[in-house]
Amino acid sequence: MLRRTMLIGLMSLVLTGCAMGPRPVDVKETKTEEFEIVGINPPKHFYLDLKNVRTGEVHHVYVSKHYNNHRKITIGMKLTLTQTWWNYDDGSVRSRFDNTEIRKELDKL
Repeated sequence: MLRRTMLIGLMSLVLTGCAMGPRPVDVKETKTEEFEIVGINPPKHFYLDLKNVRTGEVHHVYVSKHYNNHRKITIGMKLTLTQTWWNYDDGSVRSRFDNTEIRKELDKL
Protein backbone atom coordinates (compact mmCIF):
# COMPACT_ATOMS: atom_id res chain seq x y z
CA MET A 1 0.00 0.00 0.00
CA LEU A 2 2.83 2.39 0.88
CA ARG A 3 4.60 1.63 -2.39
CA ARG A 4 1.42 2.40 -4.36
CA THR A 5 0.90 5.69 -2.52
CA MET A 6 4.49 6.73 -3.17
CA LEU A 7 4.17 5.81 -6.84
CA ILE A 8 0.97 7.86 -7.22
CA GLY A 9 2.59 10.80 -5.43
CA LEU A 10 5.68 10.63 -7.63
CA MET A 11 3.64 10.39 -10.83
CA SER A 12 1.46 13.37 -9.89
CA LEU A 13 4.59 15.40 -9.11
CA VAL A 14 6.12 14.53 -12.49
CA LEU A 15 2.91 15.23 -14.40
CA THR A 16 2.23 18.60 -12.78
CA GLY A 17 5.89 19.59 -13.09
CA CYS A 18 5.83 18.95 -16.85
CA ALA A 19 2.74 21.10 -17.33
CA MET A 20 4.22 24.11 -15.55
CA GLY A 21 5.65 26.98 -17.49
CA PRO A 22 5.28 30.70 -17.86
CA ARG A 23 1.66 31.79 -18.08
CA PRO A 24 0.27 34.99 -19.59
CA VAL A 25 -0.81 37.46 -16.92
CA ASP A 26 -2.09 40.51 -18.77
CA VAL A 27 -1.94 42.34 -22.09
CA LYS A 28 0.88 44.85 -22.34
CA GLU A 29 0.15 46.27 -25.79
CA THR A 30 -1.90 45.61 -28.92
CA LYS A 31 -1.16 46.96 -32.41
CA THR A 32 -2.64 46.42 -35.84
CA GLU A 33 0.07 46.41 -38.49
CA GLU A 34 0.79 45.23 -42.00
CA PHE A 35 2.71 41.97 -42.43
CA GLU A 36 4.24 40.43 -45.53
CA ILE A 37 4.26 36.65 -46.03
CA VAL A 38 7.93 35.66 -46.41
CA GLY A 39 7.61 31.90 -45.81
CA ILE A 40 4.96 29.19 -46.17
CA ASN A 41 4.91 25.71 -44.61
CA PRO A 42 1.85 23.87 -46.05
CA PRO A 43 -0.38 21.93 -45.79
CA LYS A 44 -0.41 19.91 -42.54
CA HIS A 45 0.33 21.97 -39.44
CA PHE A 46 0.25 25.10 -41.54
CA TYR A 47 2.72 27.83 -40.51
CA LEU A 48 3.55 31.21 -42.03
CA ASP A 49 6.61 33.39 -41.67
CA LEU A 50 5.31 36.94 -41.34
CA LYS A 51 7.51 40.01 -41.63
CA ASN A 52 6.35 43.25 -40.08
CA VAL A 53 6.51 45.75 -42.95
CA ARG A 54 7.32 48.68 -40.63
CA THR A 55 9.94 47.07 -38.35
CA GLY A 56 11.27 44.17 -40.46
CA GLU A 57 10.77 41.74 -37.55
CA VAL A 58 9.91 38.18 -38.71
CA HIS A 59 7.53 35.85 -36.82
CA HIS A 60 7.03 32.10 -37.39
CA VAL A 61 3.27 31.79 -36.77
CA TYR A 62 1.01 28.73 -36.45
CA VAL A 63 -2.13 29.14 -38.55
CA SER A 64 -3.99 25.84 -38.47
CA LYS A 65 -3.58 22.07 -38.36
CA HIS A 66 -5.04 21.87 -41.87
CA TYR A 67 -5.59 24.82 -44.19
CA ASN A 68 -7.13 23.77 -47.49
CA ASN A 69 -6.65 27.11 -49.28
CA HIS A 70 -2.86 27.11 -48.92
CA ARG A 71 -2.39 26.94 -52.71
CA LYS A 72 -3.81 30.47 -53.07
CA ILE A 73 -1.14 31.96 -50.81
CA THR A 74 2.10 33.26 -52.28
CA ILE A 75 5.25 34.83 -50.90
CA GLY A 76 4.95 38.61 -50.86
CA MET A 77 1.22 38.81 -50.07
CA LYS A 78 0.36 41.35 -47.38
CA LEU A 79 -2.00 40.95 -44.44
CA THR A 80 -3.22 43.43 -41.85
CA LEU A 81 -3.12 41.67 -38.47
CA THR A 82 -3.36 42.45 -34.78
CA GLN A 83 -0.26 41.61 -32.75
CA THR A 84 -0.65 41.42 -28.98
CA TRP A 85 2.20 41.53 -26.44
CA TRP A 86 1.56 39.72 -23.16
CA ASN A 87 3.29 40.01 -19.78
CA TYR A 88 4.07 36.54 -18.40
CA ASP A 89 4.33 35.51 -14.76
CA ASP A 90 8.08 34.90 -15.14
CA GLY A 91 8.63 38.57 -16.10
CA SER A 92 9.02 37.96 -19.84
CA VAL A 93 7.04 39.69 -22.58
CA ARG A 94 5.96 37.71 -25.65
CA SER A 95 3.94 38.56 -28.72
CA ARG A 96 1.05 36.50 -30.04
CA PHE A 97 -1.23 36.46 -33.06
CA ASP A 98 -4.83 35.24 -33.23
CA ASN A 99 -4.70 32.37 -35.73
CA THR A 100 -8.47 32.71 -36.37
CA GLU A 101 -7.86 36.29 -37.51
CA ILE A 102 -5.03 35.09 -39.77
CA ARG A 103 -7.28 32.49 -41.42
CA LYS A 104 -10.03 35.10 -41.98
CA GLU A 105 -7.53 37.47 -43.59
CA LEU A 106 -6.17 34.68 -45.81
CA ASP A 107 -9.71 33.74 -46.89
CA LYS A 108 -10.22 37.33 -48.13
CA LEU A 109 -7.31 37.00 -50.58
